[in-house]
Amino acid sequence: LNGKFFRKTIGFDDSQMEKFRIENQAFRPALTSLTASIDSLKVEMYSEMQATSPDTTRLNLLADEIGKKHGVLKKETADFYLKLKKICSADQEKKLAQAFEPIFRNEPANTGPGIIKQKNNNSFKQ
Repeated sequence: LNGKFFRKTIGFDDSQMEKFRIENQAFRPALTSLTASIDSLKVEMYSEMQATSPDTTRLNLLADEIGKKHGVLKKETADFYLKLKKICSADQEKKLAQAFEPIFRNEPANTGPGIIKQKNNNSFKQ
């Protein structure tokens, strides 16, 4: 969701684009830093899981740290969204909501091969 997207798809005018740039300049570095940190922790966690004798205490600490950082990421994203929402017209608000929906939609994670999600409930079977 870059400036071009907000101008073309959401329909931001020059004034709105200036406000977007200000908010985006604050949000982007936080987003990049948090994402990189989470990715690094996931790599570390996976490496530990592959060890001959994985340290479960370390795995739990890594998992907790990933969770904390993910929470901060969602808070930052929500804050960014709310700031953008304030500069939108009613019609633009709908487009903004559609743009952010995939980030917050409750969908199951990639279930991988051999696992089928049943249509009528949220249980899985092999």
